[in-house]
Amino acid sequence: MMSSIRRLAKIIRHAPLLERAEFLWELLRKPYHHLLNMNGNGVAIPFGAALIVHMPAEYSGTSWESYEVLPIETMINWLKESPTAMVLDLGCAVGIYSLIGLSVSTQIEVIACDPNLSNLKATQQMCRYTGSNRLRLLRGFISNENWSDKRLDEAIVETQLALLAHSSKDDKFPPTYLYLNHNTDHLIPEFSLDGLLSGSSLLNRPILLKCDVEGAELLVLQGFKNLLKNISPLLLLSVHPIALANYGHAVSQVDDFLQNMGYSIRVLSKDHEEHWWCEKHPRIQ
Repeated sequence: MMSSIRRLAKIIRHAPLLERAEFLWELLRKPYHHLLNMNGNGVAIPFGAALIVHMPAEYSGTSWESYEVLPIETMINWLKESPTAMVLDLGCAVGIYSLIGLSVSTQIEVIACDPNLSNLKATQQMCRYTGSNRLRLLRGFISNENWSDKRLDEAIVETQLALLAHSSKDDKFPPTYLYLNHNTDHLIPEFSLDGLLSGSSLLNRPILLKCDVEGAELLVLQGFKNLLKNISPLLLLSVHPIALANYGHAVSQVDDFLQNMGYSIRVLSKDHEEHWWCEKHPRIQ
């Protein structure tokens, strides 16, 4: 029933003459969201035949069923085989990958990282029907340099304090992005994963790194080199051919780095970015 309501709403929303009637949609938005969430458990959204997630009604207008289908399907299949995994969601935006991870298994935990407090707040809201105790939020840029002396637990507490002080008046959906090479806000910390996760007990389990950092991919990997060597996490990378050039990098350099670290690369799909699934060669593990 709910899927039918969402489909009908999209048809009406994009009908000629009605698509630009913003005043009408402002009036209808709240009652429509209430209708979608009458059961109080969020809106059920299917991701293929493998998973149904429950998200807030206000985030359900996107055509999630057709969003990054193969990367998400590959992630779900791996998590089903690794139900105690830790997911590192770098560049979490509104948290769809965090929500999927938390929905696959009640044992999976997620660290969602983004430099934008509004995006972290959106991720927290997106995941609210999964329970809050398995989601940790981390504010910061992830790079090849560790400019903070904070370890993970300290950085998460610092993020919680920043979120409490954050005004939501400028929060927007869809998300906004902050870029490492354009950052002028000294309050946003910069970490390497090797530095941030050093000594963490969270590493004693299967690890999946989902990384979507708008061109800073190679910097993230360079700052993760020790852990890539020692714990061999799975990698789901969004590789941005054009944005990489903003950091003086190219797709071939990301490829070479991973090959040298013993990883094989499978390109799952391409749109405005390339979606790579990367895992260690069996002989090197």
